Amino acid sequence: MTPTPTATTTPTTTIPTVGEAAVVQVIDGDTIDVSINGKIYRVRYIGIDTPETTLGKNEPLGQEATAKNRELVEGKIVRLEKDVSEFDKMENPRLLRYIYVGNLFVNAELVRLGYARATPYPPDVKYENYFLSLEKEAETAQRGMWSSPPLQIVSVTSPIKAGDSATLVAKTTLNTECSITVYYNSGASTASGLITKNADLNGNIFWTWKTSTNTTPGSYKIVVTANLNGKTISQTVYFTVQ
Repeated sequence: MTPTPTATTTPTTTIPTVGEAAVVQVIDGDTIDVSINGKIYRVRYIGIDTPETTLGKNEPLGQEATAKNRELVEGKIVRLEKDVSEFDKMENPRLLRYIYVGNLFVNAELVRLGYARATPYPPDVKYENYFLSLEKEAETAQRGMWSSPPLQIVSVTSPIKAGDSATLVAKTTLNTECSITVYYNSGASTASGLITKNADLNGNIFWTWKTSTNTTPGSYKIVVTANLNGKTISQTVYFTVQ
């Protein structure tokens, strides 16, 4: 097995302002290890920030951002462009660079596709306005992190009077199995209608249930849960009984 290269923090050769390097490892969505003149350096992409997948974190879209970065650069020769700073200020400093594969500007592409936010860190702000414009484009087009969440609570009947019926409407992907739990002071409701259902072909799903005439006035929590691609996700909303 080929050992995983360890990134160095103290350059022993002159690092070019603009130059080529071979990508030897993708760390996450905005960090890679590269070989420059036979030495391994860890490189942090300038001006962007992707969701974390390292140091025990698993932020939403983090795995997807890492996979996209891997698709764009893994095993390839990239061109590195420096801004002002050589290294960041981490305990183990990383090279700060803009990354290109051929004519593709990788930092920009990750923002354009919604896998990264435009995150300027002065003094390295050469492409700040460009990245911000791409972020706005991604948000408008609802790409990546700007897309609609995979599970949304669209509406819930509120307020209602004790003894009345309430309806909750949710939206997810088609045919996804979803469950609902309504919590009162006494615990989870056992009202008929609060059953596991599958979303229809448009991703819509709804539940209707009747509250007890003895329900104490107040605000009550509702949790909708869905199983999407092996991941359990949930959304919470509150409704009021008067």
